[in-house]
Amino acid sequence: GNFGYLDELTGASWIENRLKMAKEIPLRHWHEHDPGVIPALWKIGEGAPKGITVYEGTLLPSQFQNQIIYCDSQEQAVHGLLTEKIGDAEKTVIQNILSSKHPWFRPCDVGTAPDGSLMIADWNDATSAENLMTDQQLDSMSGRIYRIAPLEKTNYTILQASLDSGKRAVQALKSPNASTRYSAWRRLKEMGNKAIPELLALWRSTTPHFRARALHLLGRLKYESNPYLIEAMSDENASVRATAIRIAREQKMRVIDLIKRAVRDSSPAVRRECAIALNHSKSTLAPELWATIAMQYDGKDRFYLEALGIGAQGNEDVFFEAWMNLVNDDWDTPAGRDIIWRSRSKFTPAKLVLFIKDPSIDASEKTRYRRALDFLEGPEKDAALLQLLGE
Repeated sequence: GNFGYLDELTGASWIENRLKMAKEIPLRHWHEHDPGVIPALWKIGEGAPKGITVYEGTLLPSQFQNQIIYCDSQEQAVHGLLTEKIGDAEKTVIQNILSSKHPWFRPCDVGTAPDGSLMIADWNDATSAENLMTDQQLDSMSGRIYRIAPLEKTNYTILQASLDSGKRAVQALKSPNASTRYSAWRRLKEMGNKAIPELLALWRSTTPHFRARALHLLGRLKYESNPYLIEAMSDENASVRATAIRIAREQKMRVIDLIKRAVRDSSPAVRRECAIALNHSKSTLAPELWATIAMQYDGKDRFYLEALGIGAQGNEDVFFEAWMNLVNDDWDTPAGRDIIWRSRSKFTPAKLVLFIKDPSIDASEKTRYRRALDFLEGPEKDAALLQLLGE
């Protein structure tokens, strides 16, 4: 997908004029009014975001657990991006963790230590731009590392994780520290089937991200049909179900079998993952599966809409036809118009022209549809434009 820093068509930066250009400068930066651009979770405005992590420890207060934490060197702060649901701005808040008005405080990276405390790297310079740093003398350069922990946990001891057995390696896999987890993951992967008993114990954990970590190993075991991925599709946690689909796609397994199980999943996040997994699919089942997922688009979830667009790549025409067959005459709805706006099929230009010519549609929406035409090509687009010019 395109994250929108540059114009997909021209490579132009955000400052260049274009159709449906946002009035607010922060919204112009990411081309989110263009079809094919994945939306930002949160628009922070002016700033210089740097290091980022997902905090999976338990030492910090509960509101920060399983949440994004990031540094902004221009704002001179470390923030928690706390959200209940990805993409839901009403349920997302910024909470400050560490900030300073000292002119050289420039937090640039953040990570989780093995004990669950936060480690924050301070660039320690008068400017937030590394290529324009004030302190350019190697012998005088300085930086700082801050540790964030509860007051009663001020003592810090670096413990070396033991990986000399499957049980200890699985214990290390539970660490909130990324490097410890990776070392454990490599050791358990080397152990292969010998690690299964210990991994199964972790797979039965009540903690979703522990189950996901176990699944990242169990799901890579060589089976004609991996039983752990199939079992994961019934997990109560949507993120675990989505993880199973990602693993199958990454390992080039028969992901279509998992998609069939999840095509009507109660979680939009899982259905989004199913849509993405259909990207360039050669399965004869793919068009109907994609159309079924598209039918469940609510007209509001831009992440879902972009997942549909990514999933349709390589099959734009047959997927669009399957969706049209499924909706019959009920395609001219707000959700249906969004799907058409995002589509790159040969059938799309004619539909967009219908919207542009529709007197009941607001002028700003018509500009949106005209912009969508820019992303299409071929004789179908030429014919649609001639029809539009023939008014």
